[in-house]
Formats: sequence, C-alpha cells, structure tokens
Amino acid sequence: MNKKLKLKRYKNFKDVTKDYFDNSTKFKGNIDYESNSLYLRSKNEKIIAQILFSNFGGDIFLIDERLHNNEGLIPDAIWLENYWEFKNPSSYHTIEKGVRKAIKQIKDNPGGIVLYITNDLDINMTIYTVHKRIMNSDNLSFELDIILIFKDKNIIVMNYK
Repeated sequence: MNKKLKLKRYKNFKDVTKDYFDNSTKFKGNIDYESNSLYLRSKNEKIIAQILFSNFGGDIFLIDERLHNNEGLIPDAIWLENYWEFKNPSSYHTIEKGVRKAIKQIKDNPGGIVLYITNDLDINMTIYTVHKRIMNSDNLSFELDIILIFKDKNIIVMNYK
C-alpha cells in the first residue's frame, strides 16, 4: 500500500512509516464508538478509523465531540492509548489550519494527527506544509506522529520531537 517516496529531510522530523508497518497488528483490536454516537460519526472519521485498523490494528475508540462541552478541544479518537485527531483537508491552507487546531486538541495525551487527503495535493508540498506548521507552532511542547493518508493508497508517518 505504501510506495517508496523520496522525503525531504527536515530538522526534528523522522520518517517512521516503516516502523509503523513493521510493528502493525493489522485487524487486531476493535473500533468502538462512544455510546449512542454510532450514527453521529462523520463519514471520513469512520473511514480513517477503518484505514488505521486495517493497516496498523489496535483498539480505536471514536469520541463524539458533541457529547462533551470543551469548546471543540476534544480529539476524535483514542488510539494506541493516546489522543488522535482526524482531519480531511482539501487544500494546503486547510492542512495548516487543521494541524494548528489538532495540536490543541491532543495536547493532554498526545498521540498524533491523521490527515486523510482525498484530492490531488502534491505529496512533497503536503509534507512541507505540515512541517512548516509544526515548526511555527508555539504551543508544541510534546512529541507527536502525523499520519498522511493519500487517496487510500500511500501512507506516510512522520514523527516530530
């Protein structure tokens, strides 16, 4: 599913895609929903959870932000015992905005951010946009992984320390 891609090297960035695939437990675990929210989940959040489960496995618990009153700072899921935020950006600008907001949403128990990219954004420009946003984040004081999923085919996992 993952093609060999030439990734530019950036400070504080490590491509951990191989590590994720090597340590995966595909289809092992469960995808669970917060009570009474099975039909309330957005379609893309369900798709992202299924892609993560089928490629990496693990228990994924989808959180319904509407059941919580925290000014929109609730993550979309708990996966690998950490908070994860799922985004479906349509442009480089929405990648930048989404990553900025997601950092705030996962900060209490950081796992990472999943960007599910369903249009024709360039892979290297997407990586550059993510990197630029991470490096300009004043409130980033923790390690996180960012998973890029391109049209269900290419998956890249980046670690930032």
